[in-house]
Amino acid sequence: MSEGRWKLVLADTGEHELFNLLADPFEDNNLYGRSEHQAIAERLRGRIADWQKRTFDDWESW
Repeated sequence: MSEGRWKLVLADTGEHELFNLLADPFEDNNLYGRSEHQAIAERLRGRIADWQKRTFDDWESW
């Protein structure tokens, strides 16, 4: 899920990733799990969950 400068990747292995694409365009610095970025990760996870409900997608990685 991408939103402006943010990109969230959820993996079935639990190795989730969050990137600030403006500050880190090569996606070298995974920000997922850092407390200062928890709100953006939760917002993007919510958007994914909303999309899943609308599309009847029941895959769950978290």
